[in-house]
Amino acid sequence: MVTGFEIGGAMGGLKAALEVIKGLKSTADAVAINDAKIALQGAIIEAQGGLMAAQEAHSANLQRIDELEKQLAASKNWETEKQRYYLATVDAGAVAYIHKQGMEGDEAPVWLCQPCFDEQHKSSLQLKDPNAGKNGARDYRRYACNRCSGDVVVRYSKNPSTPL
Repeated sequence: MVTGFEIGGAMGGLKAALEVIKGLKSTADAVAINDAKIALQGAIIEAQGGLMAAQEAHSANLQRIDELEKQLAASKNWETEKQRYYLATVDAGAVAYIHKQGMEGDEAPVWLCQPCFDEQHKSSLQLKDPNAGKNGARDYRRYACNRCSGDVVVRYSKNPSTPL
């Protein structure tokens, strides 16, 4: 017959075994928790990397938008500016962009280089050979573009201030 003492001893053994099992379970749980923590940290690091890449792409997109807005504004400004000029024959075989009548504003009369103007640059043709034509030596003047080195040759009497 089993006595209460023996049952108590068995219960004590079972309790001890249960505590050992709980200890093992908590150890296994701690390992599993640590594994989960490591996996979670890896996922967080990966997510942070993705967020940083997205932020860099967003920043690059904002910069590109800013550049495009500036180009659009410059294009609109150019469209407005080019309406003030027309391509004219300033002398036989010589063409340049000049102000339209009444569009000069307070600007001095100029001849603008046709190739540069067509590329959306206002480049004034500058007088070269300023002594040409004096004392009957020559009867022409050369106006050249400092940007593209293009030039026009006109009779001595022609210049941006004289009407066509």
